[in-house]
Amino acid sequence: MRAAPVLTAFVVLCTALLGALHPVEAQGSPELAGGWIVASWISADGEVNAEPQRGLFLFTASGNYSMMYVTGDEPRAASAGEEMTDQETLAAYRSF
Repeated sequence: MRAAPVLTAFVVLCTALLGALHPVEAQGSPELAGGWIVASWISADGEVNAEPQRGLFLFTASGNYSMMYVTGDEPRAASAGEEMTDQETLAAYRSF
C-alpha cells in the first residue's frame, strides 16, 4: 500500500518536469504589432476619456509588449528649476 503514494508523487514530478521542458511561446498579432499612441481611453465601466494624458503602447509580432502612460487627468508635476529635488521627482513619477 505504500507504493501507491510514492508512484503518485513520481508521476506528478515527471509531469511537472516534462511540462518545464516545453517553453511557453507568446502569441502575437501582426495587425497589432507596432507603436500606438493613446488617443482616447474607455474604462471597464464604459466611461470615455477623449483627451487622456500622453501614452505609448508597443507591441511586437512575437507577443512582447511595453506600455507607458499617465493614469491621471492632470498634467504631471514640473520641476521648479533645472535640477529636480527628490520630492519633485517622486511627484512626477507617481502618476505613472
